[in-house]
Amino acid sequence: MKTKIIILFLILSSVFAYADDFEPIPVLNSRVTDVINLFSAQEKQLLEQKLIAYEQNTGSQIVVLIVETTGIETIEEYSMRVAEEWKIGTAEKDDGIILLIAKNDRKLRIEVGYGFEADVPDVAAKWIIDEQITPEFKKGDFVGGINKGIDQLINLTSGTVTYDQIYAQKIKTAKNKKTRNRLLNFLYVLMFVGPGLIATVRRRYFYYAIILTAVIVIANISFGFMEGYMTMLPFLIFTIIFAFVAFYTRGKRGHLTIGVAKIGIMVLASSGGGSGGGSSSFGGGGFSGGGGSFGGGGASGSW
Repeated sequence: MKTKIIILFLILSSVFAYADDFEPIPVLNSRVTDVINLFSAQEKQLLEQKLIAYEQNTGSQIVVLIVETTGIETIEEYSMRVAEEWKIGTAEKDDGIILLIAKNDRKLRIEVGYGFEADVPDVAAKWIIDEQITPEFKKGDFVGGINKGIDQLINLTSGTVTYDQIYAQKIKTAKNKKTRNRLLNFLYVLMFVGPGLIATVRRRYFYYAIILTAVIVIANISFGFMEGYMTMLPFLIFTIIFAFVAFYTRGKRGHLTIGVAKIGIMVLASSGGGSGGGSSSFGGGGFSGGGGSFGGGGASGSW
């Protein structure tokens, strides 16, 4: 009997000791709980006012929590503990959302209440994290990233836009971008082929072709027309091959030069121009959640 009591005591002690290692959940007394002072006083006030206006207009609640770390828990585990304690949203509609940032862990999560899972499905939350918030975080603009994420959450939950509309626009933009890059690549090749063909007759024009190519590359990278040097890689490889073929064949084997040009045009025109991505009371001491429930809907990310 004594042995069983000792074992039970040891088990309970280990459980309580493990629980003591959990990071504490901050007291909820405003819509922006910033325990690491990431926001300035003015920045926090502006975001608070935005969230107050949103709650007054819709009756729903969105809050932001910024901590150093979630400790031994994953961000999903910690976020659910926050959701269960804070109960953001109303009990009738479960219309609450929590944006959680663990800065030292470089992780974040959007926790979506039951009532908002149709308006902000997991794929929409992931899109907000990956395409709205983390690009700003990577640049060091945490305040800007959080505000962009909140703006999108407000748009989705207030009926301003649906994720289906956002997705349709993304597809349209991607197609336009691919078409534009193919056209640009085609024009780039033509701009080099002209001087290159002349170089098969007069060798000195070879140098003009090289200079023109360098100008095109530098201009496009400088003005952001092409998205990074990897986008230019197929074009540069073709340029080098074509230049040397044009230089050494001259007029005697011009058909070989033209053949290389045709191959280059077809390859580059079909490449689509490189990467494109395919493809998350008010402000004082009286604010509290309205009793909303959460079931793990949302998304997590890192930067």
